[in-house]
Amino acid sequence: MKMILSIFLSTLILFGCKGKKSAGDTAGTTATDTAEVLRYFPVTNYIKGQVADIKSIGINPLKYITRGNQQDSVWIKDDGLLQEVTAFLQPVIDTANMIPFFREEKFLDQSVNAYTFTYSPIGKLPDSIQLRHWDVYIDPQEGKVRRVYMVKDLGNGRQQQLTWNASEKWCKILELSTKPDGTAFVDSEQKIIWNF
Repeated sequence: MKMILSIFLSTLILFGCKGKKSAGDTAGTTATDTAEVLRYFPVTNYIKGQVADIKSIGINPLKYITRGNQQDSVWIKDDGLLQEVTAFLQPVIDTANMIPFFREEKFLDQSVNAYTFTYSPIGKLPDSIQLRHWDVYIDPQEGKVRRVYMVKDLGNGRQQQLTWNASEKWCKILELSTKPDGTAFVDSEQKIIWNF
């Protein structure tokens, strides 16, 4: 998985750093040669790889559930982790599935010292797609993913915010609702940690 991530990051940096060609430089090239090839970061495969890594280490993650003022915790058996993080895996986030609906912007964000890949809707999304936005933050020195953040619209004024923090070894699922006056409040929070 680390090898695939390194190759993908190298490709993104190479394509992202291409200089503009002058009119003389394009002689003898085809439209495919000059068109920029878009490759979105494969978030779904990345998270599945993270789950496989956690499972291979033999750690049982701990899940904290918070609703209102009540908090509970439960150990997750190794076979149950993939089911617990299903919200991160639906829909499949990769180039083939998302390029018709989302655009990518990438930049070095010095405020968080990370290469930031931001994905936003191109236009109105079909009702079948709850995903509204996602970001991938990559450490510029190590070339490793630090964090993935996603926002989903669940309908009826409800929203889901998903954070996968690879560097600190936890993930979180927040479900929020909006009151009639427009203010948002947290319905529930589930945080899974595997850093012991």
